[in-house]
Amino acid sequence: WLYLGFDVPSSFLQEAFGICSLDGVLPENLRLDPQRSALTARLYALANQIRTVKGSHPWMPLKIACPNTKEEFKVISLLVEDPLAGQPSYVDHLCGLHKRIQHKLDSY
Repeated sequence: WLYLGFDVPSSFLQEAFGICSLDGVLPENLRLDPQRSALTARLYALANQIRTVKGSHPWMPLKIACPNTKEEFKVISLLVEDPLAGQPSYVDHLCGLHKRIQHKLDSY
């Protein structure tokens, strides 16, 4: 997925897709053409690199999501918190903190 939010600079939209804003644009009408510019070539290469790394999965097309579209809700539903370097997720951290507080209160 490539998520284009409200704060995407118009210069990026112009260079990547030939549009000035996302107003009234349907994501299914946006195509990332690697021949358009150096930026789109780099984005396309990045997408292909991710496909290569995730080679055990079937080839996935690059889908584009814009604000206030059904695609945006699909992207949001796919977001997960990925713990880094063995650190607990934020929710797990809060649960552990709560457990320590409860234990401390129970010991009084």
